[in-house]
Amino acid sequence: MNRTPLRRLAMGGIGILLAGSALLGCRQDEQNRILAYEKGKYLGKADQKLSSEGVNRLRLRVANQRAR
Repeated sequence: MNRTPLRRLAMGGIGILLAGSALLGCRQDEQNRILAYEKGKYLGKADQKLSSEGVNRLRLRVANQRAR
C-alpha cells in the first residue's frame, strides 16, 4: 500500500499525541510509590507521633462514641 505524504503526516501526528498523552498520564502522587512489597513488613512512611494533647482529645472523642 502506497502512503501519501498527508497520510504519513497524520499518522506521525497521531503517534506524537499518543506518546505525549502516555507521558502526561503519570500523576505526581503516583511517583516514587512502593512497587515491591515484603510480606509482613510495612514499607511506607513512618507515622507521626501524637502529642499528649492530641491523645487526650482522641480519648475523649472515643469515649463519646461508645454505646450507652
